[in-house]
Amino acid sequence: MIGVTAFVLLKGSGNSGDDLTNLGLNNQGVVIQPVVVDIDSAFFGKKVIIGLKDRSGQSYTDQSSSTPTNYQVTPAPKGAYILNPQVGEKLVMYWDFDERYTAVKIYRTETQSEKGELIAEVSDKNYYQDIGITNGVYYYYTLIAVGANGQESDESIKLTGTPNDIFPPQKPTGVAVINSDDGKQVKISWVAPQEKDFAYVKIYRSQIEGELGLPILEKPVEDNFYIDESVLEDIEYYYTITSVDTSGNESEKSILPVGGNKNPFNPSF
Repeated sequence: MIGVTAFVLLKGSGNSGDDLTNLGLNNQGVVIQPVVVDIDSAFFGKKVIIGLKDRSGQSYTDQSSSTPTNYQVTPAPKGAYILNPQVGEKLVMYWDFDERYTAVKIYRTETQSEKGELIAEVSDKNYYQDIGITNGVYYYYTLIAVGANGQESDESIKLTGTPNDIFPPQKPTGVAVINSDDGKQVKISWVAPQEKDFAYVKIYRSQIEGELGLPILEKPVEDNFYIDESVLEDIEYYYTITSVDTSGNESEKSILPVGGNKNPFNPSF
């Protein structure tokens, strides 16, 4: 409580006795008596005055708010944007919720000037994943909101995206390198990864350990093995086997050495 000292004036006669003298009677017969008053809630006449403190700079909390909204108009989706997760064959669209519409229609085309075909009408979430599209292709999307009365928004949102894949596939497993009996061939076999976008195995060959060398196979083959017929006897070769996906991403590289078939106990084919 914040208080101040007020003075109450009591008028009396000059012969009021010791009581008035003790109260501070002056020579005019007036008593001056100090009284403490709470200025946050004080009585003035018949009114109670609340909040006489200085509240400048303080926030007001006892307030009500309202945002006038026209529910007869369905607005276009707001805050819409497109995301490329860079995992290949996928684009994701997001937009803000608005209580004035119940669904968002999504159209797609590869021609900028066209609206395209309706690919989705989303009513239970504020995003849509377009899956199975082609990497490297420009796609144009049109988003239109639908109101509770079925009325579509006059305006639409245009989005553009191009899917791509930056993640390499898993490398081949179970790799084996075997010399032929006559020392003129080397057979390289592997187990290919099971990823959907796996394209082919790529094989490098070098005669210097630690060097990648040049590719001797960089295209799909029918079986999971390759026979290197351009080798010389008693020369040690170093092979590197990787996986390549449909986007051209290549797996990590590891080098496997193999020498000429000089030991009769070495596996051969």
